[in-house]
Amino acid sequence: MKCPLPSEDEFSCEDCYGDFLNEDFDVKVYTSQSIHQAVIAEQLAKLAQGISQLDKELHLQVVARHEDLLAQATGIESLEGVLQMMQTRIGALQGAVDRMKSKIVEPYNKIVARTAQLARLQLELQGQH
Repeated sequence: MKCPLPSEDEFSCEDCYGDFLNEDFDVKVYTSQSIHQAVIAEQLAKLAQGISQLDKELHLQVVARHEDLLAQATGIESLEGVLQMMQTRIGALQGAVDRMKSKIVEPYNKIVARTAQLARLQLELQGQH
């Protein structure tokens, strides 16, 4: 099994992370096995050590990729600005569509009503002859 973290030498997958990296890892099974084997204190110590190592690795990764992370954050801010502008434009476009719709729907409804009225009038006139 390969570690997803780059510094495999610094900490071993099998020692702290092997169980957690398995795709079929089940926290309930892991916990019940720890309780059943009465190694809770040992497991807690291993977990604390693993968390500490992960924190250190995370810190090292952030320091090593500081510039990239800042560039990504700046890129995200730019994208958020573009997204906000697009949302504003979409809102304006939706407003224009709604105005056009109201200008079209009202006359259409009048035409439908008048056509129905005319059809009834024609039927009535045909019935009188």
